[in-house]
Amino acid sequence: METPGVASMSGTAPFPETVWLPSVGNTEASPIALAIAGAALIFTIIVMRNTYFGLRLRAVGLNSRAATVQGVPATRYMLSAFALCGAFAGMAGALQVLAVFHRLIPNISSNLGFLSLLIVMLGNFNALMVLPVAAFFSVLNVGSLALPIQFQLESALAGVIQGALVLSAVIGRGLSQLAARPGRAGRTGKH
Repeated sequence: METPGVASMSGTAPFPETVWLPSVGNTEASPIALAIAGAALIFTIIVMRNTYFGLRLRAVGLNSRAATVQGVPATRYMLSAFALCGAFAGMAGALQVLAVFHRLIPNISSNLGFLSLLIVMLGNFNALMVLPVAAFFSVLNVGSLALPIQFQLESALAGVIQGALVLSAVIGRGLSQLAARPGRAGRTGKH
């Protein structure tokens, strides 16, 4: 017999329905969670593009040594970025608990943090690209559940597609940086 309020390996008892976030129809999509996520994205865009803090944070991200030479306290800005990201991750976890699972369970994130890093990398670190890339990855993840049922394909195919996209983006970025290096323009390959 399970004691109320005590966690087990499968998680805690479900929270009362009064604290659940409302959802749309029979889905797990919560308009409140979507609105909070949208507000967080807009906040990030505004801060990174229109504030002195965002300018300095971008400088530290591009080259922390050069930013330090210019008088920007790089360590302070990196720790501030970690704190903000931690706050956003905690908010995302709370929304997942209140909108999807309705209880605390072990390994609740399902590696979504790593997936979010891939999304940001594929979006070329541009906050405006996060939404379409995240929507595409969501379609892949949800669609991968139907692959074995409808097409007799492995559900891991979605992970392979995601990995191939990330590898292509990394190779493409590397090639474009290699082509843009000073001294590369005007070379004919002849000595």
